[in-house]
Amino acid sequence: MLSQDVPQVRFFPSSAQAEEDVAAAKAAKAATEVATLVERNNRIGNLIVDEAFHLWADGKAGAYVRFVVDGQRFGFHPETEIGVREVKVGDDVYVCPDCGTEMAETEQKSKDETANDKTASSERGQVQCSECGALLTEEDFVAAEMITVPAGTTRLRVPNGQEVITIVGGLELKTPPWANEMHEYPYLQWNMEVHQARLRAAYPHAADKIGPPVASGMQEYERLARLSQSQGGPLTEGGDFNINLITFQRTWLRPWAFFALEDKALRDELLRMFPDGAYVALAGDAYCESRNENMDDHWRVLHALPGDGSSGRPALGDSLISVQERFNTLSNLQVETYEYGIPPIYADSEVLDFDSLQNQTAEPGAH
Repeated sequence: MLSQDVPQVRFFPSSAQAEEDVAAAKAAKAATEVATLVERNNRIGNLIVDEAFHLWADGKAGAYVRFVVDGQRFGFHPETEIGVREVKVGDDVYVCPDCGTEMAETEQKSKDETANDKTASSERGQVQCSECGALLTEEDFVAAEMITVPAGTTRLRVPNGQEVITIVGGLELKTPPWANEMHEYPYLQWNMEVHQARLRAAYPHAADKIGPPVASGMQEYERLARLSQSQGGPLTEGGDFNINLITFQRTWLRPWAFFALEDKALRDELLRMFPDGAYVALAGDAYCESRNENMDDHWRVLHALPGDGSSGRPALGDSLISVQERFNTLSNLQVETYEYGIPPIYADSEVLDFDSLQNQTAEPGAH
């Protein structure tokens, strides 16, 4: 699970007898190079440190993998967009129904020196065959075939994307407390505080509904715990900084979780829409998006130590909590003894002015 160096990722065929595995073995080198690229882009050494920290402090860590397109984060690259246009192949013609002569419309226009395009089109019913002299009508007109050909090009500024791996700790990751293995999870939820301006830019269709933070009960307690942890100390909710942070809640549901619904029609509709499972995103109480997505394609959840359930397992640092508490208690007693443990001095009232003593600042050992 944890190591000093980055574990090597290699791809091998499962069976040397299967043709698809033999073909995969030939592509294994390319797959290994892609894995190296993903590790380098995500600074895999730092991710290992994050994982170790969460397993030490929380006892649980989740790894979320997805492909992100973000020009502000990964830069841009130019692309050429080729346009198209419609052009004629040949000329528009009149076909004489009597003799079968084909006469181009441009040929007829050249005979009439005074006709412009508008007049020619209005007098199309009075065209005369050059061979037999028959009058040709609109029914004898055959338009030239149109084809699509490349047109001018446009230079586009396209954002780059890459695979992104994020390590999530126990404060942000919510899993069913009773489930031992990940395949038993009916849901997995990732909560984090995001600036409302960023959420509005990411979901413009819901921007008007993304506003001040809305939370109650356990959600408010969890929000305060995450914010106090990120700010490194006690938190007073309501400041300008915290009022702009919205709880961004992303939830993954397995398909079999829909069978908890009693409404069969609604259950069947959800199974049709999300056959692999559902991903649902909320910004506070504002709906942002949902899509068909398999939880196992993007998540892995790890625990530090064996145990029952997914939330009550001990962390690697739990065994040192009692030692740390004892050290803190002894250190506090020592400091308090220095500050308050020096005994008072008794004196004769004829020697010491007790009124002045009561008016002076109380300090250790001062008389």
